[in-house]
Amino acid sequence: MDTTREHVVGSPAYDPAIVKTRSFDDYYGYYGVAPFWTAGYAYPPYPYPR
Repeated sequence: MDTTREHVVGSPAYDPAIVKTRSFDDYYGYYGVAPFWTAGYAYPPYPYPR
């Protein structure tokens, strides 16, 4: 990942209960990526970066 440790530590807390009760928009927005189910999403090119 191209991010700092501080950025990951500052991310929204993970709670397994949110899987059924909340969307993941907070997480996608925090990391600045579009969810794969939105229009215009493009899968990363192959071979995938490591």
